[in-house]
Amino acid sequence: MRRSLGAIMTELVDYAGLFPPAELSMPAACELFVAHRESAASWMLGHFVCPASRMTELAAQARERGAARLRVSMLARPSGDGAAFVAAAMDAAGELQNWNRSDAPLAVGAIELRLPSDLLEDEAELRRALVTVVDLFPTEAGCEVFVEGTPARSARLAEALQHAGGGRLGLKLRTGGVTPDAVPSVEQVAECLIASAATGLPWKATAGLHHPLRHFDRTVGTTMHGFLNVFLAALFARSGRSSHAELIRLLSEDDPGAFQFDDEAAHWRDLSLSTVEIQAFRAQVRSFGSCSFDEPRDDLVTLGHAPRTAVRFRISPSASFAPGAAEKRVWGRSWATRWSISRRSSGAACSPGPSCAESRCSHAHRSTGSWNSGDRPGARRASDWSSCCEKKPRCSATMPACAPRCSCPKRRRRCACRARSETTRTSTPPASMPPTWA
Repeated sequence: MRRSLGAIMTELVDYAGLFPPAELSMPAACELFVAHRESAASWMLGHFVCPASRMTELAAQARERGAARLRVSMLARPSGDGAAFVAAAMDAAGELQNWNRSDAPLAVGAIELRLPSDLLEDEAELRRALVTVVDLFPTEAGCEVFVEGTPARSARLAEALQHAGGGRLGLKLRTGGVTPDAVPSVEQVAECLIASAATGLPWKATAGLHHPLRHFDRTVGTTMHGFLNVFLAALFARSGRSSHAELIRLLSEDDPGAFQFDDEAAHWRDLSLSTVEIQAFRAQVRSFGSCSFDEPRDDLVTLGHAPRTAVRFRISPSASFAPGAAEKRVWGRSWATRWSISRRSSGAACSPGPSCAESRCSHAHRSTGSWNSGDRPGARRASDWSSCCEKKPRCSATMPACAPRCSCPKRRRRCACRARSETTRTSTPPASMPPTWA
């Protein structure tokens, strides 16, 4: 992946598996988040999105799995009027104090509040409520606070947030949903991006951004926004070099060839944004919530912007949780009662020695049914396969650099480049700089 796109994608996806359309159970969502955090693409992963009412449940799941501290974006409870909105913010502030202890299994990095629609109609009441929220979350709390309104009123909300908090409150935009009326127009999105850039507010999005480019979704029955469209538009808006009309055209773009990325800059048609500028603007252009982490990652691979790094979940029977109908529907064949993760870089040559653990001769896994045969009960684990020497010609064609190490004198001897499952869990690159894959 080129550095410009890597700068865009770093910690961009907040995992919201508890929410529609996935609606996974807490054990399933927690298990997947932990697995994604240990994958090769973990540098793209941001927070786990969790309602304030389910924080205790999430903490119990994290402790049960012995997981390292989970970063959480906490959603305050819904509110129907101004008083309920302030009360929900007070409850969220209390939860923040409970969980942001050094010994807690969760670390709250962001809080998301949703304004009731009637509060947006009364500007004076809105500003009083927002001033109260600012006082509840001082800077030393170390937590970002985002406020969501309606897309049609995003400019008014941005002005109110700036007046009340001076940049301490962020603006959140809902970019989709499960019904057509939940998807804002490109004009509304552009207006929100321009308003957040003009006021200097932190900004994030949620919902509907599973795929990189604008596309028609048959399930929802309308055209959905793409996360590359939206976040490139947000970054160009921060640069001040793009007009309102250009942002609308960028948000409407559905041609993959119009987007180009290299190490120095990201390009959309005649407009360019340097990697240095992207890294600077990403301090304010934060992330988007998605109930799927696989879809954004896999679509980048399909478009040729990311390496074909295979990430799969392997069955290891346990009584951790019993998947329900929703999990089976979303995961397809890959549902199980416990998950672990491994990876293989397809087509990448590995040199003899420890680095061979990063790649494997692919034919062995097809022949034993442990890699490409599907995640089904009875399939052998990757660590159980016997030898890649049983099909040396195919091995040599697939992994030329590994072939000399696969010339075992005895047919049942294990290949020297065998990758153990635990060695595939390599240390991930620092979140500030993703791996530079060409």
